[in-house]
Amino acid sequence: MTTHIHTSGNVVADRYEILDFHNEGGMQEVYVAQDRTLSRRVALKVPKNISAEKRFERSARLSAKVRHPNVAATLDYFEYEERPYLIEELVPGTDLKRRLDTEFFYLDPHLAAHVINHLARALSTAHHADVCHRDLKPSNVIVSSDPSLLVVKITDFGVAKMANEQLAEEIDQLEKDENSLTGSQTLVGAIPYMAPERFSAPREVNLASDVWALGAILYQLLKGEPPFGRGPMAIGKILGTAAVERPPLFGKYHGYAQLEDALWQIMKACLNRKVSERPNADLLVSISLLMTEGRAAALRRPYLCALEYSKPTTSLVVSKTCNKVSER
Repeated sequence: MTTHIHTSGNVVADRYEILDFHNEGGMQEVYVAQDRTLSRRVALKVPKNISAEKRFERSARLSAKVRHPNVAATLDYFEYEERPYLIEELVPGTDLKRRLDTEFFYLDPHLAAHVINHLARALSTAHHADVCHRDLKPSNVIVSSDPSLLVVKITDFGVAKMANEQLAEEIDQLEKDENSLTGSQTLVGAIPYMAPERFSAPREVNLASDVWALGAILYQLLKGEPPFGRGPMAIGKILGTAAVERPPLFGKYHGYAQLEDALWQIMKACLNRKVSERPNADLLVSISLLMTEGRAAALRRPYLCALEYSKPTTSLVVSKTCNKVSER
């Protein structure tokens, strides 16, 4: 039986009442808590080990610099009973990885453009504040539960620097022992979205690495798999010279050629192995905004909807006109 740091009913710092365990990553546990002072629910994060504790405060200070509607806000940082805690905005919904794993094989091009536009906006704000996420991946993106994914927010800016340092240590260990990868939850989950330079200089801060990750996420949204696969085999492909293949969805339906071409150009630009030739987040915001201008009109026409892309296990039934949603 898994033992967690807290149980329901615990009160942290005489203010935050633990309501439920939410999830955990390689470095932290996340709980839903009630802020008794301000009468609101929040996400309470606590590191799982001593090495993570040492990095928690530095990451929290960085994340507090990023304020944007597409970023889960950092609300508080404190230490209580010799443990550091990070309080973050509790975003209703679930992470993008879980929705892709359980509901969709891939997304409609209009919907993918919508998601990427919001992610690019968040990155643009962060990069202007000289903050690099370093660990951008679908599990660090929270989306609303509706079929249109109206709410999109990047989370875990609060542990971004901490994640990068742990990844660097695990890459160092991987160079010494390839078998170490099997026990590295953090590195295995990050590999599909890591830029080539992250492997050669894992401790260097590089805003362009976030752009690469954004391109990898976009590719996965449109194909159902990351551009270079997963696991150890993906490392060789990322560091290699092979170009990514155009998503097989493209060209399948009429009327999408212009949007598909634009999305394809974004993917290729973001996944350019030459760091200096990748677009910056500001440019991605501008390009993706142009692509999403027609999305409202598209939602009123019969087009490629979640029904055509959803996995059989989804609990949603979406009509082909995208105007009717009912639960199974």
